[in-house]
Amino acid sequence: MASNASVAPTPSALPSKSEQAAVDGWMEVLNHRNARLDVPTVVAEVRQLMGACTLADLGKEVRKSVTDSTAVIRVAELLHDEGWLSVPVVDHATNTFLGTVDAVDILKWVVSTTPKGFNLQNLFQHFRTLEEKVVADVLRAFPCCTVAPLPTHTPLTDLLDQIQSDSRHRVPLQEDSTNDAKEVHLITQSSLIRWMDAMMVERKLPLFASSTVEKLKLGLRAPPTIKSTCTVLAAMKHTLEDVVCSALAVVSPQNGMIEGTFSAKDLRTIYKGEEPLLERVSDFLAHDPSPVCVCTPHTEMKEVITEMLRTHRHHVWVVDNSFVPVGCITATDILSLFFSDAGSKV
Repeated sequence: MASNASVAPTPSALPSKSEQAAVDGWMEVLNHRNARLDVPTVVAEVRQLMGACTLADLGKEVRKSVTDSTAVIRVAELLHDEGWLSVPVVDHATNTFLGTVDAVDILKWVVSTTPKGFNLQNLFQHFRTLEEKVVADVLRAFPCCTVAPLPTHTPLTDLLDQIQSDSRHRVPLQEDSTNDAKEVHLITQSSLIRWMDAMMVERKLPLFASSTVEKLKLGLRAPPTIKSTCTVLAAMKHTLEDVVCSALAVVSPQNGMIEGTFSAKDLRTIYKGEEPLLERVSDFLAHDPSPVCVCTPHTEMKEVITEMLRTHRHHVWVVDNSFVPVGCITATDILSLFFSDAGSKV
């Protein structure tokens, strides 16, 4: 019968003094290395690799364009039907690229031109007049929609600087082989996030991959939330008011636990009429359910980015032990770590 008594290790099983000294030495090196992993060190690692890569190294999204004479209502329908967040706009006469328009641009333009403010009746009375309005009107109202194409040899650091200066989430790629603007190649924030994920898989960004949300000081601002029992119209108003996140954490009215995300992509349904806007947010999201993207302050960045790509979301909610959202990380937050003046902010 086997005995449960513990057996003292034999002298040969114990490490020698030299072996123990080697282990202690390695632990000291690792501890010293970890102590040096401050934010500027991580930023320098990523920017150095970005400076060595160009737009040609990124995955690009091919989009069919619309002309500046296309009706705004048709553009809204296209965004919804194709599942796009934005659409390129070209000049109807010269076929040259003018800029991009997304669902948030359209909704902000509709609200800004609604004579009596943002309420359901006036909004849709005004919406019925949009057959006469064209997307050129949106471009004129929001000059930031107009972005010049970048050549394929542009370093990624220069791309980041343009994203920072223009506050845009996407830029067109100037193809060397064609001037045809009917199909436009876009470089988006998601393109950069996917590139970072690929670099971490190849172990080219070890410091960034192992850095935690807390270490990089991400997700510190209070997350914008809305109760799942509120209407879609209320969620739409809150989304437009939050210029930083452009998304809401949908939470339980009972315990504040996160239940879903209402974001810019959900604004694409505006053209469908009054009925969707009168639904409760929980019922609206149930039509097209998608996983909630969450993390904790101790989650490493390789996991944050993997989750962001898995759920096709640009927002990750930082939650506490009760699954209550306490912070928000956007793709913009992650990329802003590596803006040219980021080092002066940490």
